[in-house]
Amino acid sequence: MAAVAPSGASQHPREGPPRRIAVYGATEEALQLLPALARRRDLELVVVYDPSARELRRRLALIEPGAARVLQGALRDDFEACLATSGIEVAVDGGLPAALRERLATRAAARGVDLLSVPSASQRLDLAPTAWREPTAPPAPSAGATGGSLPAAPIPATPQLADAIDAAIRSERCFVLLRCGPDPAPDPDTRGDATDPARIRARILESLRRLVPADARLEAATSGSVWALWITSGADETAARRKQLVRAAAETVAEALRDVTPRPSTAFGYALHPEDGRDRETLLRRALVPRIRTV
Repeated sequence: MAAVAPSGASQHPREGPPRRIAVYGATEEALQLLPALARRRDLELVVVYDPSARELRRRLALIEPGAARVLQGALRDDFEACLATSGIEVAVDGGLPAALRERLATRAAARGVDLLSVPSASQRLDLAPTAWREPTAPPAPSAGATGGSLPAAPIPATPQLADAIDAAIRSERCFVLLRCGPDPAPDPDTRGDATDPARIRARILESLRRLVPADARLEAATSGSVWALWITSGADETAARRKQLVRAAAETVAEALRDVTPRPSTAFGYALHPEDGRDRETLLRRALVPRIRTV
């Protein structure tokens, strides 16, 4: 069962334990309530039913860390087990097929559970929807611009990595420039002295080495980030396919850190060549922008 990860003082004080909530059908509309729900101390998301729960977990990195943690702990693909969960006070129909909706309504009526649609849940529980979107790279600088629209952070590449990027650009190769490091805005629950940065960095390097090709360049920067220059070819050259490779890398790192206590929050930035830029500085600066987070 998943307790709501606090991320600030609750504006909805309530006497006694939090209200236990179940969501049936993890549609986009229903998932948009999660960021607001994750910030509430008076509400507890106990279970989320979705027949594609395993596939849905692959998208958890695309939402804020608190909401991701709540959903990770609550997702189930067993409808019968979800119906049998005890202590539920509110059930939200997130978009069930008609036959399952009828069974849910019958069970909710028998147990005295409030059954709400997503709009009704948003209104009655005061949960403001938040769009579920993957952050995008910052816009490319206009011709003649200095790149001031991109992050002004220092570039943490080693000279060897810089040379490798330049060589790949000159040869007009398609590649991914990937950066993985500590989340600059982590969920409070992920911070703690027990997390050894050197050990975390070593695990990230080890997990990425098992995933990327043997000729990929992996480097650890003094900032704590790990950089990977991943030159692709053939079937991996499309932008969509290279984005899938990045998500696979995020999932691999998250799995490698699963048993670390407290579990660290990591952020991934990436840039695709040539889609995100055709010069080293632009690509490096774009890779500094966190676009995927794992918890």
